[in-house]
Amino acid sequence: MAKSVRFLILAALAASGLWTAAPAQEAPRRLIVERGVDFPGGDLRSIFSTSLPLCRDACLAEPACRAFTFNTAASACFLKAAPAGR
Repeated sequence: MAKSVRFLILAALAASGLWTAAPAQEAPRRLIVERGVDFPGGDLRSIFSTSLPLCRDACLAEPACRAFTFNTAASACFLKAAPAGR
């Protein structure tokens, strides 16, 4: 029986201090990798038959994406707007 390995990748804005009303360049997003973790709920959309790098790129390209779970056994990506527990 193959073990399923899951990744939760949190896409968060880098801490840049206090928010200002003046238009500023958007802070770069960063990724925090947590292996063996899955946070259910908050799904924006699912992508199947994909890879971890493509899943990451899809999340970074989607402004509402705050995290994603990638299931390596199923090659499935779940983009998250508000994952449970975060």
